[in-house]
Amino acid sequence: MKLVTAIIKPNALDAVREVLASMDVAGMSVSEVKGFGHPLEDSLIVRGTPFIQTFLPHLKVELVLPEDQADLVADAIQLISSGCDQGSGRVLVSGMQQALRIRTGEIGALAI
Repeated sequence: MKLVTAIIKPNALDAVREVLASMDVAGMSVSEVKGFGHPLEDSLIVRGTPFIQTFLPHLKVELVLPEDQADLVADAIQLISSGCDQGSGRVLVSGMQQALRIRTGEIGALAI
């Protein structure tokens, strides 16, 4: 099993969800997060006053997937979310030792 974590811009969520549904991905968790990368700050003009915004809003999408599906999903998220602008996000793939479905007690691949 693999854990795929993607930090994406909020406007990319609907497209990501549609493509993952077409890939028979059973579910995902989405959280609102804030962060920064390079450059460390973007300046905005708010009501005529310069405003330094150091943390930008993003969404964190998390999926637990079988190993054979994780790389395909990560590539799909990257293709959908990529843009020419900075701050498009990251896709991280890591190992998952165990999964347990709380309601049924299923363990491992049956729990995802």
